[in-house]
Amino acid sequence: MVIHEMTREDCLQVLAATRLARLACAFENQPYVVPVYLAYYAPPGEEACLYGFTTPGQKVEWMRANPLVCVEVDEVESYDQWVSVIVLGRYEELPGPQGGDGERLPARSESSQGSIAAPRTTERGGEPLLAYQVLQARRMWWEPAATA
Repeated sequence: MVIHEMTREDCLQVLAATRLARLACAFENQPYVVPVYLAYYAPPGEEACLYGFTTPGQKVEWMRANPLVCVEVDEVESYDQWVSVIVLGRYEELPGPQGGDGERLPARSESSQGSIAAPRTTERGGEPLLAYQVLQARRMWWEPAATA
């Protein structure tokens, strides 16, 4: 088996197509890895983001204490045909379930799939709504966290 380094574009395509990832964080020299559902979003000319939804717990506590994280995604077709993408990043917690102007976000929809309607704003107030819309475009985005 020969291992090849992927191009940046190939890596971004894998991130865009993948839903399940492994999130790694660390606290007091102890690593912790957990599967999570994420949605990749890369507006033209702006920095790309991975958005996720979770309930409070160990990973959130640890990422609040140490925001340096790592995400791994892979596509496995067979034991000798696979790709893996590793992303180093920083955890950033967005405010709760309110729209940018204080209104409640719309209810979740099991059949939600489609394009993202809201532009990303440079103001932090608009990002929770954008994150919600990015996640909602993925079917059943809330399910893993809602079952906890």
